[in-house]
Amino acid sequence: MPMPGLRIIRELTRVGRVYWTSRDGSAGENALGRLFVHGEDGLESAMLWLTETGLLMEYASWTKVFERVSDRCAGAGLDVFATSKMLRHSLQQLDLARVRAERDNLRTQAQLPSAM
Repeated sequence: MPMPGLRIIRELTRVGRVYWTSRDGSAGENALGRLFVHGEDGLESAMLWLTETGLLMEYASWTKVFERVSDRCAGAGLDVFATSKMLRHSLQQLDLARVRAERDNLRTQAQLPSAM
């Protein structure tokens, strides 16, 4: 399937800057949308959340996805609902807990005498 504007990631920096190359040889940085990486089976999307066609899911689509999931839960008799914001904050809390545990581990190691 031809994909006009396809961009293949060459480098992703620690500060989130993306350097890419297109199939025609042009290069650039900070491209959003159609970013790909070379995988074991050829080109693969670099995006985590994709549509059924394999392209990046647009931001506006997320509200509807969470509405549908919440409706399905209600239809199954579950009194739960979710929003993208809830998911984002949950993931941030998990990441914060991991960072704190790692920091505490490093502090503990720094206080122990090193083995000779």
